[in-house]
Amino acid sequence: DMIDLFPVILVCNKVESYFDDEGDAHLIFEFGYKSKKWKFECNKTNQKAIKDAGIKSPKEVYMKKITFEKIKVRNPSTRQMVDSLSIVKVE
Repeated sequence: DMIDLFPVILVCNKVESYFDDEGDAHLIFEFGYKSKKWKFECNKTNQKAIKDAGIKSPKEVYMKKITFEKIKVRNPSTRQMVDSLSIVKVE
């Protein structure tokens, strides 16, 4: 809800990662936007977009420009269509 104009290009100023109980990797990027900090946890589709951009390590995303587009996806819990963010470019 914080971002109202798409596509939007944000610079990643912090990267976090962790493994869940099943051993799956999770990436969390932090951005500054409109004088506020904003955290974004990548889903599997966005993690694939990061890999497809040639990023081999989460640390490589630091200070990269990431372009986001707003898309509709189906929430697996509620089965309703909801807004989501899709990474369309990393540079």
